[in-house]
Amino acid sequence: MEEKVTEIKRENGISIFDGIFKMAKDAGALKQMEAIMDYQTADHFNEEAKIPITNHLFNVRFEVDFGCSEGIYIDAYIVGEIDEADGDRRIHVGLIKTLENDLNAMRIMGEACGVLQFYARKYLAQKLDNLLPDYSKFFIYHEKHRIHVCNYCKNFGTVDVLEIPHPEPSENRKKKFALRCRVCGTGTHYESSSLPLIRAWNKGDSYIFPNGTILVQQSELQKICALKDKIKCDLNCAKCPGKGIRELRRITHIAE
Repeated sequence: MEEKVTEIKRENGISIFDGIFKMAKDAGALKQMEAIMDYQTADHFNEEAKIPITNHLFNVRFEVDFGCSEGIYIDAYIVGEIDEADGDRRIHVGLIKTLENDLNAMRIMGEACGVLQFYARKYLAQKLDNLLPDYSKFFIYHEKHRIHVCNYCKNFGTVDVLEIPHPEPSENRKKKFALRCRVCGTGTHYESSSLPLIRAWNKGDSYIFPNGTILVQQSELQKICALKDKIKCDLNCAKCPGKGIRELRRITHIAE
């Protein structure tokens, strides 16, 4: 008999904010704030707050401050990774407002932030199974992460995505990926998905790998160029009409 696969009921920013608030309220931990509260609402106008969450590497943060025109607000944010493709985000998911703005109101709202932070941890722990990554999407190279310009030699369209079989293949982990500039040789080590690659690349955690490129000063190239006397040459090698010379590179950084 074929085993039935249960689809995970995904949370989003709105359901997380509402769930945390309800948990804290039902526990009787927000009574002082409720006495002065004008209203509370999830951020239904923020489309990011409606994205199904398929990663658990995030936190919920509550911040208190005065409103622009009146009262005191508590704003709730999701901070971190919410899916398999993107890096850290900061998504507004809800707010709580009081019309009062004196010291006592600020003290109550500040205390409520701590209470909500406590119940956020408890709520997320209970919902952990609903936040586990979708590994079928996690272990791939996402096109939105493709590098168009090499950070090091500044050439456009020269950074390739290399693929090799995963040493521990599974239904989801079939390949590993690396970035490599075909011009200057700068690249990363292999990773199971594109997100850690982008982090490594942007942090400069990269290396010079052997390749077929020889870097040479333009003046030295012109000394040995066999085309210089055969075609119209203006000594601008980067725009040489000869097919044998594709481009010159300027290296601004050598990775260690």
